[in-house]
Amino acid sequence: MMLLRHLGRRSSTKKQWGQLSTQATASVHTQREWTTIHNRTSDYLKLYVLKVFFSNKYVTAQVFHTPTKTVAAAASSQEKALKEKMETHSDCAAAGKIGEILANRLKEKEIPAIHFYYTKEQRYHGKLKALIDNIREHGISFVG
Repeated sequence: MMLLRHLGRRSSTKKQWGQLSTQATASVHTQREWTTIHNRTSDYLKLYVLKVFFSNKYVTAQVFHTPTKTVAAAASSQEKALKEKMETHSDCAAAGKIGEILANRLKEKEIPAIHFYYTKEQRYHGKLKALIDNIREHGISFVG
């Protein structure tokens, strides 16, 4: 008798859950479709993405082509020509020089705009600011 009561309750809850799921699916699917369309268009608009790495010794910046996942242009303070010219390789002046070189390489490849994803840890300050400002000063615009 206890088993029948338990099964009776379970079957009634299945109907309720079934009714809820059919009512909620219409709004969930449209939201999913909207987010996939939004992600596709935003990825298309942000073709070239800037990735920056600051170590204790060097500054490295790369621009990736997102659809093919290849490096379009790169500059680093580890390059032989730059190592000889610069006194220090990891300060704000070095970051600014890397930004200038990267902007010139982007112009050679006819890339007019790039995108940069900020993380919570990164602030628009110091080396990052010097790098981005020098890229902007040399005619490369930032999208989004």
